[in-house]
Order: sequence, then C-alpha cells, then structure tokens
Amino acid sequence: SLRIRPCTQPSTIHKNRTLMLEELRKSSQIPVSNTEGVCKAYLVGISGKMGSGKDTVASLLAERFSQSGEKAVIRSLADSLKEEVARLAAYAIISQNEQELCDLVTSWSGISSIQAQELLKVMHQLVVSLLEQRVESNEVTAELLYRNPADKPLVREVLKFWGNDVRRAQNPDYWVDMAAGYAEDQRSMGVSCVIPDVRRKNEAGFIKDAGGLLVRLNVSEQEQMRRLLSRDNKLSDRSAFSHITETDLDDYNRFDLILNTDSMSPKEVTDAIMCELTKK
Repeated sequence: SLRIRPCTQPSTIHKNRTLMLEELRKSSQIPVSNTEGVCKAYLVGISGKMGSGKDTVASLLAERFSQSGEKAVIRSLADSLKEEVARLAAYAIISQNEQELCDLVTSWSGISSIQAQELLKVMHQLVVSLLEQRVESNEVTAELLYRNPADKPLVREVLKFWGNDVRRAQNPDYWVDMAAGYAEDQRSMGVSCVIPDVRRKNEAGFIKDAGGLLVRLNVSEQEQMRRLLSRDNKLSDRSAFSHITETDLDDYNRFDLILNTDSMSPKEVTDAIMCELTKK
C-alpha cells in the first residue's frame, strides 16, 4: 500500500510524468456503425425503475440504428463518473506515495487538500486490491474496476463519494453537464445518442431541453420482482426501491412516450420508440 503522509499544497510534477498521466483518459464510447452519411442524429433518454428493461431497449435501439445504416452510441449518465474514478485509480497506481497522489488529484480536479485526504481514505482498500492484482496504471478502465467481484463494493463506495460528495458539491448539475456535452459532440458528428439511465428531474430536463425523445418504461411491482430475481438471483435491499433515483420521476409529466413493459416485449418497445422518432 501507499505510504501515508499529510497532504500539503500541490508540488511541481515532472513534465514527463504529467504527459504520461494525461494519456490515461479512456473513452467509453460504444460505436455501433461506421456507415457514412446519416440523415439525422437523435437523442433518446430512457427512464424507468429497476427491471423495467432500460439497458435491453437501449441495446436494441442501437442495433436498429445500425441496421438503418446510421451511427449511434449508448452513453449512460454514470459513464463519466466511472471514467473519472478509473482515472483516480490509475493516478493512485502510478503515484509513488500519497503526497504525490494528493498533488495529482488536487491539480486535476480542483478539489481541496482536505477533500483529497478524505478521498484517499475512501479509495485505500480499492487501491490495495488493485496493487495486489498487479494492475498497471495504463490498464485501468471503468470495466476493469468491476473485473474482480470482491472489488465491486469498494468501487461503489468510491463512486458514491466522488459522484456526490465531490463533484455534485462543486456543481449539482456536474454529471448532467458532462452527458450533455458528450451528446452534443456526438450529434454534431451525425451520431445518435441513447442514454439508458435517466433517473432524476434535472437529467430528464436535459433530454427535453436538448430536443431529445424522453421515454418512460413502466413495470408493475410483481413483474419487477420477477425480473430482478431472474437477473440477480436476489432482491436489492428494500431501501433501494425507495431511493430518490427510483422515485424522483414518479410524478414527472414531460415524457414524450410512456410504455408498459409488462405487456410489451423489448422488440415492441423498440418499435414504438423508433416510430415516435420518425415524428421528430
């Protein structure tokens, strides 16, 4: 593990090391088609409770775009958060001690030294695990962080701290702004963007303000339980079902399309969304 010493003000970092660290940024873009020429680039936001089929429908939509000779990407609102945590993990691996890691994090993210100290405490077990697995800094991606099942709870703790206590404290719309910028860049290149995890009112508002199609997938409680048991072999803690990310859009009234996934197959849901897109 890293040797701990108190964080002070950021020190000068060697240029070669900084250049190497800058290469650690990874892209989680999922290319669907390289076909030249797209008539129109769409933005689709999908909302729904756990087990409503959001990811399944997003994948089918991407396939449908590809079959039409168009380009599309699936981009979760959480992807930017996972990429930043992967970058933090890479910084931790390449740092020779905690002082250097503190310097790297504060100079990159703009957080205070006190926040950096808290982050190091939250990250400690995850970093130790990655070092024990002999993971190299240039190997760290969001996907790699989930490779070892034992690391998943550790990753979740870092995601919660970095996502809420750090970035949302800096700007409540930080992650929405990141997704909005990504979607705008993709659409400017003729690439449609499907966002399968719209859970909060500000996230839904971004889809609407950007001229996107906002879809709500409804599922009954009985069918939800059946799907979650089939998928995970267990049910989440009851508190997960009442969390704000599950309930914030229950009374939202700006959806363009509301579909009942109890009575519709994923293909039928996809057909309905594609039909609605032709009207935009």
